Amino acid sequence: MPRPRSAVRAWRRWGHRSPGCSGLCWWLPPSAFSARPSRFRAGGLLSLLLARSAKVDNTTAYFASLPGGVAEMSVLAERFGGDTALVALSQSLRIVVVVLTIPVSIAFFGVHGAESYLPPSLPFKPVEMVGMLLAGFACAYLLGRIRMVNNWLLGGLVVGATVALLQLPLSGIPTPVVDVSQVLIGAALGARFRRHMIQRLRNFVPAAVTNTLLLIAFNVAMAAVIGWHAGLDLATMVLANAPGGVAETSITAKTLHLGVAEVTAFHLVRILCIILLSAPAYRLARFAVLQVRGSSSG
Repeated sequence: MPRPRSAVRAWRRWGHRSPGCSGLCWWLPPSAFSARPSRFRAGGLLSLLLARSAKVDNTTAYFASLPGGVAEMSVLAERFGGDTALVALSQSLRIVVVVLTIPVSIAFFGVHGAESYLPPSLPFKPVEMVGMLLAGFACAYLLGRIRMVNNWLLGGLVVGATVALLQLPLSGIPTPVVDVSQVLIGAALGARFRRHMIQRLRNFVPAAVTNTLLLIAFNVAMAAVIGWHAGLDLATMVLANAPGGVAETSITAKTLHLGVAEVTAFHLVRILCIILLSAPAYRLARFAVLQVRGSSSG
C-alpha cells in the first residue's frame, strides 16, 4: 500500500501535467480530510474545560469551542438553546488570537516552505476584472438566496476557482486592493467587540482565550504530523490547520509567500465538516449523556 507522502506527490504531479486540473489538485489534497475527526474530539474535550472554567452550560461551551464561523456556530447554538452572545464572542476571540499569534510566530522563527508560494505575475485588465467582480457578486447573491452562510466569500471563491480551472482570461489584482482588504478584515474583527460586553464577561474571556491557545497548540502538533507524514511544508500546514477564518489565513499565506491554494483547501474542508457534522455530533453526544445518566439513575 503506498505511503501518504507518495500519494500526495503523485496527486500533485498529476495536477501539474493535466491542463485545467492543477488548481483542483491543490485545492483538494487528500491530506485535507485526514485530521477532521481529531478536530471534533479536541473541540469536544476543550468544551468540557470551557464549561467548567467559565461556568457556562455545555451547549454554549460546545459551539464556542468548535473552530467554525461566527455566524454558523451562533445559529447552531441558538437552535440548541445555547447562549449566542457567548458563542459569537468566543468565535471572534478565536480568530483574533489566531491572527495575532500564528503569522507572528511563523515570521519570528523564520519558518518557510520548501516550495514557497509565488503569485503569478498577471497584468491588471480592467475588463476582465469587472467581469470577474460581476460574476462574483452574482454568485454570492444566488448563494445568499439559498441562505448559504459566508456567501460573499464563497461567491468570489467559486468564480475565481472556476475561471482558473477553465483557464479563462484572468486579471491580476493590484497590491493596494489586497492591502485594503486586510485593513477591512481587521476592522471588521475589531468592530465585533463592545466594551460593556467584555467587561460583563470577565470570567468568560480568559477561559475562551486559554481554550483557543490550547486548540492552536493541538492544531500545530497535528500540522507537524501531517506535514511530515504527507511530505508537505511545515509552515503551510501550520497555517492550513490553524483554527482561523478562510479570508484571514489565505491573505496571511499570500503575504508570507506560502501555499495559498493548500491553505484555502484545508479551511474549506474544515468549514464543510463543521457545518455538516457539528449538529449531528452534538445530538449524538447529548444522547450518550442522557443514556449514561438514565442507566446510572436506574
